[in-house]
Amino acid sequence: MNPPLSDLALDGLRELCSMGAGQAVGALSRLLGGEAVMLNVPRAVPLRRSALAAELGPGAHVAVEFHVQGEAAGLLVLLMSEPSALQLAGALLRRPSAETGPLEQDALSEVGNILASAFVDAWTRVTGLWLQPSVPRWLHGSAEEVVMGLRYADGEEPPAVLESTWAARARPGVNGRLLVLPDGETVEPLLAALGLAGR
Repeated sequence: MNPPLSDLALDGLRELCSMGAGQAVGALSRLLGGEAVMLNVPRAVPLRRSALAAELGPGAHVAVEFHVQGEAAGLLVLLMSEPSALQLAGALLRRPSAETGPLEQDALSEVGNILASAFVDAWTRVTGLWLQPSVPRWLHGSAEEVVMGLRYADGEEPPAVLESTWAARARPGVNGRLLVLPDGETVEPLLAALGLAGR
């Protein structure tokens, strides 16, 4: 079991998430033709994924999952309710989307690719660590099915779950979450890169 993180360690990870998410939503804004995308301050959410699933509430959700590999590792997840995902897919495909068919999945997976690359690029520049996102993995179902379906290392709960929420200002209902689930062994090199190792 991963030990709990100190408040200082969580603050450091939240700051990293703020940088990564800021660059990611900037990329999303460009995909939407320059429309403003608002980003909330990252927060630590319940460690247990069952608690996170309960927080998401009823209805279908979609997620695009990436394994981040290299000198640090973990999961990066774009998570949206299905209605929000359909609105975003429709905006990108320039036609209404009533279901998450192959075209919608491809469009949302590509959005995930662009956001993940932007997020990881920001972390690489700040920490100097070599990081690489995997190919996207698509998940669709209830909140519990999606969150519990995340392929976290060895089935352990992560030492922290960091969440950044975002919303497209001109498109009510188009919003989602970026989740970061670092591996337990990843936290130390990330904090060391910020000068916070051992604190």
